[in-house]
Amino acid sequence: MNNNKDLDSFTKGKAFEDYVEHVLFPESNYELLHKTNSYDQNNKRYVGDSRKPDFRFKCKLTGREFHVEAKYRTNSYKESYDVLSPTQLQYFQDVHTINIPIFISLGYGGTANQPEYISLIPYQKVKEQFVSIEDALKYQIKKENVESSFITALFPNQEIKNEYVEDDSIEGKTLNSPNIQSKYEWMNFRNIGIAATFVLLALLFINSALFTSDESEIQERVSTYYQLLDSNQVNEVSNFISPNIHSWYNLKNPTFTEVKADINRYRDKYPFTITKVNWKTFKVVEKENGDFYTSYSMEYKVKSKMNAPYKTYDLDILTIWDKQMKLIGANEVKR
Repeated sequence: MNNNKDLDSFTKGKAFEDYVEHVLFPESNYELLHKTNSYDQNNKRYVGDSRKPDFRFKCKLTGREFHVEAKYRTNSYKESYDVLSPTQLQYFQDVHTINIPIFISLGYGGTANQPEYISLIPYQKVKEQFVSIEDALKYQIKKENVESSFITALFPNQEIKNEYVEDDSIEGKTLNSPNIQSKYEWMNFRNIGIAATFVLLALLFINSALFTSDESEIQERVSTYYQLLDSNQVNEVSNFISPNIHSWYNLKNPTFTEVKADINRYRDKYPFTITKVNWKTFKVVEKENGDFYTSYSMEYKVKSKMNAPYKTYDLDILTIWDKQMKLIGANEVKR
């Protein structure tokens, strides 16, 4: 009987591991560096590496490496989820590092291959074998590819190897300087005009490229900002807000502390949200002072309890970002 129960548990575990590997961390975005052995393999002969977390991934965009331990639970027990065995709790202490951290991907509700909810919990936040429902909700994420910026936001101090190698091939060498005067002797007005046109076009191209870069960075910031809100990561969201914020929805001239308190109050009341920005409506306008005004439409779903139905709102939002890509204003635009 116990063998059948273990097999059923491993079957569910395998189904959820497949979900984690292919839905949350797909091959298109993440390189799979390690995967633990299957139940069949360990049933024949136990492999020591099976004590490691289920996966070790490397983000193809940033080069960041991290472990993921996959856990699926159909129901909670005494308002908590059993996420780590005593052995894992102790062994993972030696595996987890700042540079290569461990995340616990907890699926709960629904089925193992289609869980109703997903949380991505940093191992360093797990103090014991069980995680309360309340703590699990704090780390709830969308049931889709986990963006690299979200991982970065959870571990902002993670070190990355700098693969850029500075070219020192000319260091210490004497460069032959051309004769400036002789260069200008043959240049006529036509040459100068061509050169001036080339410089102007180059400046226009550089300016356009710089703005495109800023626009892409702001879009990534907006995307990560809402991912963190949807997963109740209020402390990490605070890193996106400027101390000089001057507008915040219904608050006039708020302080940074007031904004953070307002976010906490809202998340306590509505811990379940799903935000979908319509990127086709996403527009960025740079002002003379260097601030960026960003407008977009989005679908916003919200509910107060796990079993309650979502309420859906279609919103038009205006956010203002400063030169440091910090949020200094956020307002809903009335239609």
